[in-house]
Amino acid sequence: MENIIEKLRSEEYLSALLLSLKLNEMEVIDKVYKCIPISNVPLLCAHFPSNYLFKFLEYLGTETEKGRDIEWNMVWLKNILRYQETVLKQYRETAAASKGRALMLRIYSSLSFFDQNFKKIANENTHLMKFMIKTNDQERDV
Repeated sequence: MENIIEKLRSEEYLSALLLSLKLNEMEVIDKVYKCIPISNVPLLCAHFPSNYLFKFLEYLGTETEKGRDIEWNMVWLKNILRYQETVLKQYRETAAASKGRALMLRIYSSLSFFDQNFKKIANENTHLMKFMIKTNDQERDV
């Protein structure tokens, strides 16, 4: 644990994240994950080792399902898909492909759920704003 904290202090974020994934304690992974600056995410995703990729994707899937930090999770997912595309395609051809497919489907369904809810809220807000503008205009005319 002290090693992870030292890596974070010295801004070795990828090492700290990998150590937390090795430790396999969700609370530690969560703390390290949230300490990483957004500007470092693309670089970390580009150099993420393939042997920890699906363990990290499982964590992201769990976080996305819980509805925590959706935007932050999407930044990570976007960069992982961008920089680890070849690894994900190679994994598709192995015997464990069904596990990876199930994981990606889980992430997709969570994101779809939030997408639908956000669209619904945005539409309701749009209609409410139009109503408020009309009501305000009518009051001015009176």
